Amino acid sequence: MFDDNDIKIAGNRPSLSVNQARENDEVKNELYRAKENGDFDKAKILGEQMAEKLLRDDGLVAFGIADEFEDISRRRELLAFTVTVGFDHYCVSSVVAAVAYGAFYDHLKTLDNDIYEKLSDDGAFSFYYLAYRRGGEVERRMGQTYAMLSEKDGDPVFQELGEALYCHFSAVVKDAVLELNIGK
Repeated sequence: MFDDNDIKIAGNRPSLSVNQARENDEVKNELYRAKENGDFDKAKILGEQMAEKLLRDDGLVAFGIADEFEDISRRRELLAFTVTVGFDHYCVSSVVAAVAYGAFYDHLKTLDNDIYEKLSDDGAFSFYYLAYRRGGEVERRMGQTYAMLSEKDGDPVFQELGEALYCHFSAVVKDAVLELNIGK
């Protein structure tokens, strides 16, 4: 005879729990693989390199821009955003991208806590994400958003500068990912 103790009641959404457990296992496996094959350490190096590059270059070296021409913090916001989406776009997996992202911000905080705090407190990333996720002509949208955040909305010089900064730093991230052999 059957006993009520043999009966298990499924929750309201048992498939959600199963899917979440499966995703957690996949992430754990990918993290293990990344540690085993060296991608984890390479991703940390990538994040640290990009933090140093952001503080060292921030658009000045690449384009010869004088500080009085534009607010340096606006350039850094765009470059930090570009690093973030670049990791997601170019790294071999989301786990490797997440490790690089964490190392980027940890190292940035160590190198210059004021800049880290400014990037953390500012809502600029929300505007960049909105523009980025609209799809199509991402570079142009980054330029337009950069000009808007710089209080130069519609100014073609600032739009082109933002577009050029985004394209340049995106290429820098891509090259670094490929150099470390952790790209797609």
